[in-house]
Amino acid sequence: MFVLKENAIEAFKVFDENWKCRGYLFTIGGEYHQEGKIRACNHGFHGCKKVQDCFNYYAFDSKNKIAKVLMWGEVDDSETDKLCCSNIIIVGEITWQEMLIMANQGKNNVGHSNTGDRNTGYSNTGDRNTGYSNTGDRNTGDSNTGDSNTGDSNTGDSNTGDSNTGYRNTGDSNTGDSNTGNWNTGDSNTGNWNTGHRNTGYSNTGDSNTGNGNTGDWNTGDWNNCHKETGFFNTINSLTIRVFNKECLLSDWEKIKKPNFLLFDLTYWDDLENKTKSRKYKDAFQLSYASLCDNEKTIQTELLKQLPNFDADVFFEISGIRID
Repeated sequence: MFVLKENAIEAFKVFDENWKCRGYLFTIGGEYHQEGKIRACNHGFHGCKKVQDCFNYYAFDSKNKIAKVLMWGEVDDSETDKLCCSNIIIVGEITWQEMLIMANQGKNNVGHSNTGDRNTGYSNTGDRNTGYSNTGDRNTGDSNTGDSNTGDSNTGDSNTGDSNTGYRNTGDSNTGDSNTGNWNTGDSNTGNWNTGHRNTGYSNTGDSNTGNGNTGDWNTGDWNNCHKETGFFNTINSLTIRVFNKECLLSDWEKIKKPNFLLFDLTYWDDLENKTKSRKYKDAFQLSYASLCDNEKTIQTELLKQLPNFDADVFFEISGIRID
C-alpha cells in the first residue's frame, strides 16, 4: 500500500541511548528515506502505532530513547503491531514518564499495557501487580485472575503455587483450598491427587487419611473402603481399636464426645510474608490448647480425661501438654 506524504501516519519508534537503530543514527527533526522494496523486518524504517507495542521488539529500558514519528511513502502494514515504511521523520522525543502515561490506562505504573494502577509488570488489569497479565490485584506471579498470588495462572487468591482454582494453596493445580500438595480437589491436603480433605497421603477420596488410595476416612493404611484402618484393601471396619495403647471397642470410641482442640491445623497463612507456613506438630497441638479461654479449657480437659483408656503420660508424650 502507498501513503501520500500529506497523509503520513503518526507512530512511535524506540532507539538506543545514542539514537541509533538498525545501523542508522537518527536526530530529532531528521527526515530519512530508503530505496528498494519495503518489507517488515527486512528493509525499511519501523514504527508502532501504539507506544507499548514498541517493547515487543526493544528492551523495556529507561535508557532507550522514544520518539514520535511520521511515516509515509511505501508502507508495509502486514504486521499486526508495527509498520515498515520508506520515509520517516523524527518529530520529537517522548520522555520515559510520558511514555508510561501513554502506555498505561491506570496510574503510577512502572510497566506498560496496564489498565490497573501501581503495576510493575505488564498487561495487568488489576492493581499493584509485580507480575504480568494479571486480572486480579497484588500478584507477584503472572496470568493470575485471583488476588495476592505469588505463583502463576491462579484463579483463586493467596496461592504460592501455580494453576490453582482454590485459595491459599502452596502446591500446584489445586481446585480446593489450603493445600500444600498438588492436584487436590479437596481442602487442606498435604499429599497429592486427593478428592477428600485433610489428607497427608495421596489419591484419597475420603478425609484425613495418612495412607494412600482410601475411599474411607482416617486410614493409615492404603486402598481401604472403610474407616480408621491401618491395614490394606479392607472393606469392613474393625470392632476394636487401640486407644492410649490399649484395646477399645470402636463403638465406644465413636460415641464419646471428643475435645475440639484435638483438631488443629499444621499450616497457617502469614500475612506479612504473604505465604502459607507450617508449624511443628507439638507446637500446633499446644497452641490449639493454649488458645482456649479458662472456662472452655476446663470443659475440654474434662472431655479429654473421659476418653477411653486416658493416660496422661501417653498424652504428654504425644502433645507435650501435661494434664493433671
